[in-house]
Parts: sequence; C-alpha cells; structure tokens
Amino acid sequence: MDWKDIAGAVGKAAPILGTLVGGPAGAAIGGLIAAALGTGNTPDAITNAIATDPSAALKLAQYESDNRVKLQEMLYAHADSLVAAGTAAIQSDAADRDSARKSAVTGGTASELFWLSIILIAVTLGCEITVLFVGLPDTINPLIVGRVLGLMDSVALMVLNFNYGSSTGSKRATELLAQSAPAAAAPPSSSTVP
Repeated sequence: MDWKDIAGAVGKAAPILGTLVGGPAGAAIGGLIAAALGTGNTPDAITNAIATDPSAALKLAQYESDNRVKLQEMLYAHADSLVAAGTAAIQSDAADRDSARKSAVTGGTASELFWLSIILIAVTLGCEITVLFVGLPDTINPLIVGRVLGLMDSVALMVLNFNYGSSTGSKRATELLAQSAPAAAAPPSSSTVP
C-alpha cells in the first residue's frame, strides 16, 4: 500500500491532511498522521487504525484543527509546486516546437516547407475526394480506408499546426485583443439627414 492509497480515508475526517498525504510529501505527512493516531508510520498501520479505532476520525480532525495554519501553508506550497511543474512542462513543450521550427527552417528554405505542406495537404484531400465521389471497390475493407484517411487527416493537421501554430496561439491572440483598448470612434458627422 502507498501513501496515496490512504488519502481518501484520511480525507474523510481531515480534508487538508488527506490532500497532503496523497501528494509528493506523503511519507512526511504520514508521519504526522501516525503521531496523531499513535500508530506505526506505514500506510497499512494508519489504515488499520482508521478502520478499527472509532476515535481515529476525531483525532485526525482535532490534529488538523490545531495545526490548520501550518497545514494550509503546506497545501499552498504543494499547489505552487504543481503549478510550477505544469508551467515547466508547457515551457518545455513550447521550446521543443520552437527548436523544431528553427531546425526545419535552417535545414531548408521556408519556400520548400511551404510547398511540402501544400503537397501533403493536396494528396490528403485528393484521396478523400476520390473515396467520396468515386467510391471503393467491394474487395477493399472500408474500415481500413477510413483508418488510413483519418491518419492522413491527422498528419495534415500536424503539418498545419507546425507551420502556422495551434489554437493555443489563437487563444492568446484573442486574450490580447480583449485586453487592448478599443480604437477611438470617429466623431459624429455634423450634417444631419432630415
């Protein structure tokens, strides 16, 4: 049994402790829980104490109440570490795409990349249009053709994403436009129409 496995049982009586024991500091929080319950510092011992001792939930709730400020600080630190890890993953992903684009540009001209993209998209559309308007011979399994066309669509979308960016960039542009000041309106015309 792991510390994450007891998070639900602990969380019923002490939600902050339950959240923390399920996180990366599970063993350290498990030691605090074990001390509060007067049991061994293992997930199994704590689970057994919660299951067999009717006052275990009260002990956990009392410990959490007595140490609420310190536990909340730990919870905020845990949340900050999750945000930092997510941010690092996003930055790494963006840097990877950026280096791939730079590598593609230095390895060939932008014109070559553009024409390769056009050819790939043209072949994909050509195959799909052929299947739609000409149809398939009876000897070909339509599921396989559908799978191949779906794969070709995915590759074409990846090429478009690679060359022109994804919806993340579009979302960011929308956010920036929403934050920008509106353009000044033209003054009203002095002439009136009767």
